[in-house]
Amino acid sequence: MNILFVSNGALTPVYSNVAKHLQSRGHKIFWIVTERVWLKFLLKDFNKRSILHLNKNSIDKLHNTPNIKIPLNEIIFIDREIKTWGSDKYLKYIQNLHHQLKNFLISNEINFAFSENTWAHEIIISMICDVDNEVNCIHLSPHNIRIPDNKFAFFSDFLLHKPFIHNGPFDEIKESCLKQNKQIIAQDDVIVSRRKSKIHWIRKLISFVARNNYDNDSPTLWGTRRYNSLKRNLSDLLKGFTYKFVNKLDEAAIAELAKTHELYVYAFHKEPETAINNKGRYNESQATNIINIWRKLPLGCVLLIKEHRVSIGDRGYFYFQKLLKLGSIKVINESIKSSFVMEKCSVCFTVSGTMAYEFAINQKPALTFAKVFFNDLKYCSHLSTTELTKGDDMNALIKRLILGKEGLNNKQYVEQLSSQCFSGTIDDTNNLPEVMNSSNIALLCSAFERVVEQS
Repeated sequence: MNILFVSNGALTPVYSNVAKHLQSRGHKIFWIVTERVWLKFLLKDFNKRSILHLNKNSIDKLHNTPNIKIPLNEIIFIDREIKTWGSDKYLKYIQNLHHQLKNFLISNEINFAFSENTWAHEIIISMICDVDNEVNCIHLSPHNIRIPDNKFAFFSDFLLHKPFIHNGPFDEIKESCLKQNKQIIAQDDVIVSRRKSKIHWIRKLISFVARNNYDNDSPTLWGTRRYNSLKRNLSDLLKGFTYKFVNKLDEAAIAELAKTHELYVYAFHKEPETAINNKGRYNESQATNIINIWRKLPLGCVLLIKEHRVSIGDRGYFYFQKLLKLGSIKVINESIKSSFVMEKCSVCFTVSGTMAYEFAINQKPALTFAKVFFNDLKYCSHLSTTELTKGDDMNALIKRLILGKEGLNNKQYVEQLSSQCFSGTIDDTNNLPEVMNSSNIALLCSAFERVVEQS
């Protein structure tokens, strides 16, 4: 098999270990990389001729690409970096990028491509593998499934909601495992702790001044110019500061409110993030999502909105004030545990977040604006615009989409998960250094090998 791995920052060492294992099994390995530091890293173990190095200045001639079968404007809109370049540059770049990637896949007869779905080149690969019949390649995106711990799946579509079903042997998942979500909580704890650390901010300042780790030619270093980086960071700091002045309910206030009102909750996502920019495409405006829920609220209900605790700085005081002016909307403290929220609220709304997953596991209605793999649960449904534009209120909508749905109970769901998941954790080495432990790498190698060799 000819297998492509797409380098993605600090995830690259993880993929590299898996790639070396597959290479030892007789498979031919190819790479796509965007940063010189990771190109240098890969050249230690892989042939230069098998590596495609992309950079934003290397594609000068505009290629004639009549067979474009995917929406390139949509990909420009998703990518957080190239959309800042201006239309003259990014329109030329995206066409050339598509041409180069498609040509690389076809000319090297790539059978499998493994990547994240964050940056433009990754999304292009994923989409053309899905919809372009000139490309005979299976694209898979490995991701942790969040609940239960230490399980991941290969997602086989560019919107990341269809897990690849593998042949046995299966790792048995017990129903009790659905109570395990310590891993994602621990990862969030690391991010929150890092942001509160003075050392972290000193390092950021040194990096901003010295620019030692910046590759100006890379299309995946967001805000490469100092001006863009300064502008973004100052904006985040200002919004984070003003967020402190938003009136937020604590647990006692929520408990008191629940005595007289039915409560719903909307859980925010970090921005930018794959979950909102790619998987959640056409639902990127979370303020619009909240307004659309509010439109359908029955009288006497209150919608609580909860900021993600790693997202402080994404939204400031005035963002929340516009929503609070609608009435029947309250902001709650971001540190309140989801278990307490679940106890007091009847329904959870989110784009694709874990809180909806937790609600559904606990037999409480959850609605997601994006399609997600856990929509298969009885108590979780995808909420489309078509459903919102029907003339009934939210209670009737929930009755139709949740209570009238023939979904899976928890026992049936874990049986299904067993055919979709593998043991192991896949993450970048910055967020989770222990992902490089030999025991975990062995699990990942086994999983990738089984997927490749069963096809």
